[in-house]
Amino acid sequence: MNINLTACVIGIVASLLTESILAQQVTFSRDIAPIFQEKCESCHRVGAMAPMPLVTFDDVRPWARAIKRVITAGEMPPWQIDKSAGVRNFKNDRSLKSDQIDTII
Repeated sequence: MNINLTACVIGIVASLLTESILAQQVTFSRDIAPIFQEKCESCHRVGAMAPMPLVTFDDVRPWARAIKRVITAGEMPPWQIDKSAGVRNFKNDRSLKSDQIDTII
């Protein structure tokens, strides 16, 4: 009986640890797509001004290195206003917050 109880407890702990690990992994649909929808897709969609759509995982994957480079360099999304002086909150601000950058890259 103690063996069955021990096995049950081990199974529950393993299940909880697995759920915790999976919750920490970044996924495109849960974590990245909402950021792209808010900050990128107004330009990066079929028929828009950007050269490529960034709507689906298949759209984004070939551009992953370039996306990392331009986001890290602060080139994308284009937002040239210096928020360190004067007004800091702007309507339609497309700039990425640091936690969004961390999630993407």
